[in-house]
Amino acid sequence: MNTKALLMIIFSALVFSCSPNSGAGEGIKEEVTFEFEQKERTITVGDSFDLFTVLKQVNVKREDIQWGVDNNNIASLSGSVVKGVSGGETIITAKIKNTNYLTRMKLIVRQAKLKFRQDKLELIVNKNYDLSKLLDFSGVEINQLNWVTSDNSIATVDNSGVIYSRREGEVKVVVYVKGTSVKAEIRLIVFKDQLIDIVFESETIEIYAMESASIPFKTIPEGASLEGTVWNVDALKRVRVVKPGVLYGDMLETGTLVVTLPNGRKKSVTIEVVSKGISEIRAPYGLNVDMYEGSKERLEFVLFPIGEDYEGLEFKVDNSIVSVNKDGMIESTVGKRGIVNLNVRSKKNPSVSLDMKIEVRSFAEYVYVDINFDIDKYTGDLYSGQGEISIYKMAIDDFTISNFKILDGNKKVIYNDSGTYRLDHYYTVSFDKVYKPYMEFTLTFKGEKVIRREELKAQIFGDYRMILGYK
Repeated sequence: MNTKALLMIIFSALVFSCSPNSGAGEGIKEEVTFEFEQKERTITVGDSFDLFTVLKQVNVKREDIQWGVDNNNIASLSGSVVKGVSGGETIITAKIKNTNYLTRMKLIVRQAKLKFRQDKLELIVNKNYDLSKLLDFSGVEINQLNWVTSDNSIATVDNSGVIYSRREGEVKVVVYVKGTSVKAEIRLIVFKDQLIDIVFESETIEIYAMESASIPFKTIPEGASLEGTVWNVDALKRVRVVKPGVLYGDMLETGTLVVTLPNGRKKSVTIEVVSKGISEIRAPYGLNVDMYEGSKERLEFVLFPIGEDYEGLEFKVDNSIVSVNKDGMIESTVGKRGIVNLNVRSKKNPSVSLDMKIEVRSFAEYVYVDINFDIDKYTGDLYSGQGEISIYKMAIDDFTISNFKILDGNKKVIYNDSGTYRLDHYYTVSFDKVYKPYMEFTLTFKGEKVIRREELKAQIFGDYRMILGYK
């Protein structure tokens, strides 16, 4: 066989193998998707759903799917529909027949529970009340409940559980879980609008100071008017009644509220006024503080609510020549003088604040001179006489005076006492025709020294006496 003939045979074989009639592609399977869209599903007892609604399937026939449940006591299957039987957990299985395709989903079945927190409700005519506030329920959604009354002429109830009273009487209100036998019921007694009693929420009720506070209580019957009730807070010093059921207090305290009903019944409850933090700061002595170097002074504030203390305050200064501790005590530094801006604010309510100014002065400015001097003769600028010069300070501190001198206008020393004394101290001095006298002395405080000079000048006292004052 020549080469040309051999090539023709090979080409013919290749063409025949790719022909549509050759059966090419047999045994090749299409891609399959088969899985639950949810790994877990929760239903209530008696509830059911079709498993196909949560199964993702591609290239799978429905009739080829087999369903299974691990525990028939928790859930039952009817075809592809699963139904909750009792509370618990089980596994739902879906499998494609004659294959290894398998998918699983956890099914949680909750037992629906309904229970009212009280046996009866007393309501006045032409009032409404949301009964769902009295209902404890689990394993069921609120929109799965159905509400009915035994007599719609006395009261009606809507789908959300709101009851409407029509006339005096008594009815039974029943709430059902739709599609189940689970239910709960409560007695409703409808009265005319007349207050029989009030019930406070607890034995002790906390209210916040500096704001009107509604006292939590319920009336019997529900919705009855408070007209004619008397609310007495005499046991509380700084609490007043804004209106029945609403109190206001500006002091932290505890006392008893007594309510007298129109029928004469008295009900009482303990009221405790508590704080949300300092809500107002007042400086009764003004916003400016003067003090001398090296001294201490306590800031004075009136805080509201009354009963709050300095622990609720923060202090911030813009100059280190003073410090302020947590008790509001300012301390200045010897040898440092100037003006300090102080911000005082509430820790819990930072917007509540005061801006103050502290001026620190020389300690020598707080030393005073008192002169008690009898002038025998005063001619021009010449002085003659005798008396006392007292140097003193109002507060008790370690101030000392030394090197006390009196000089004349020519700087001649007329009197000299080089001793060192604690204030208060006085000097006995006499003059004889002294020209323009003045005094000099040294003040010392915590190592800081200041030399002070004061001119002396005659002043008229009464009709005939003259004393030597200072300028």
